[in-house]
Amino acid sequence: MRHDLKTLAGPFQAIWDGFKHYEVRWNDRNYQVGDYLFLHEWSNDKAQGRVIVAVVTYMSDGVFGLPKDLCVMSIDIKERRDSLSGVVDVVRGALDGFSEEETSSILARVRDNLTRRTP
Repeated sequence: MRHDLKTLAGPFQAIWDGFKHYEVRWNDRNYQVGDYLFLHEWSNDKAQGRVIVAVVTYMSDGVFGLPKDLCVMSIDIKERRDSLSGVVDVVRGALDGFSEEETSSILARVRDNLTRRTP
């Protein structure tokens, strides 16, 4: 099952950088091992454009002194998506027929231009 979750910027960055390998949540969604968490970076009451896709590999809920409705999930990151990923994917799809070298060059220029314009 897929769960889209708001994640505050600090904990999000720790997961993105590979320092945090767990997520603590109220188990109001009946999380299960094998579920996919789509962690959306959230700051200033809005999404920041980055998403981490992770799979739940282990769960502790209602044990070791945890309240019954709180769970700790071990997660394995499957994908990191930045705000430019979608744009680059669309451009890449439009470049069918170009050589790998031409495609890489064009995508590098697109990323550079978008990065300069993103606040």
